[in-house]
Amino acid sequence: MRSGAERPDCAPAAERPRLPGMSDSPIHFDDALGWLIEKLSEIARTPGPLPLWRTAEADVALVELIDRYWIGRDVRPDHLRAQADYPYYRPFYDAAWELCRRGILRPGRVAPRNRTHPDVIGDWFSITEFGKRWLAEQADHTFVPSDPGRLTEILLKFEPRYGHGFRQRASEAVACHRLGTYLASCVMAGAAAESILLALAIAKMGEEAAMKEYAGRSGRKAITDKIVHGLPGGTTEQFKSLCELLNYWRDQAGHGTASTISEIEAFHAISRLLRFAQFASDHWETLTR
Repeated sequence: MRSGAERPDCAPAAERPRLPGMSDSPIHFDDALGWLIEKLSEIARTPGPLPLWRTAEADVALVELIDRYWIGRDVRPDHLRAQADYPYYRPFYDAAWELCRRGILRPGRVAPRNRTHPDVIGDWFSITEFGKRWLAEQADHTFVPSDPGRLTEILLKFEPRYGHGFRQRASEAVACHRLGTYLASCVMAGAAAESILLALAIAKMGEEAAMKEYAGRSGRKAITDKIVHGLPGGTTEQFKSLCELLNYWRDQAGHGTASTISEIEAFHAISRLLRFAQFASDHWETLTR
């Protein structure tokens, strides 16, 4: 671990190297988190040691990994640690601890072997078994920011396509997650996903026919089948997989038993909602043809 004596003299803020579009903070926490998840997914998929930022003792040597990020963006190495409050590092360290909180990373080495170096609790991290499964699921998916304001902003960009009902339910899903009411968050995520389904059905069948079908027996299944009818198998499979979100969480609200839904499950529900919204938008013409 680096001691305070090794810290270079701090340069004035005006002398900090600037990247195009930078604000006072070189990188937003969510951008750091998204990039870190991307790199961790590569680690989880690639067996054996990787150069510099993976060691025989830990999955992630965080300092080396962060250095790779900035050097690849033309920030000179001598500037990285020469800034007051280490602004180039703090968002990545915060992101690593956020992933620890979610159970994806844990501080320290993989196991107490090869003890050739002292423990570096804040610089070395290992991927948990849960984390390996979670990272595998994130591959090729939309990254979901953790900041409530940014997450709401991303979801609300779909309002013109999916309507005010989607806006209301998506906003409440994020708000409930932030307040710790995780069952309500999941239910609202499912309700927002149902707004997407209805918007697709109306665009494909017309409002009167879609609402009549929806109000009938097994209405959700009926309009889902109408939407995917005649589509390629891969598109149908993806669409139905994402639709499982609304089936599960909407039905969960109708049960009188106590819920054991956790923060991780609620965040997963919102992430599935974002993926569903993006998928439906990307394939709108195909799904409504």
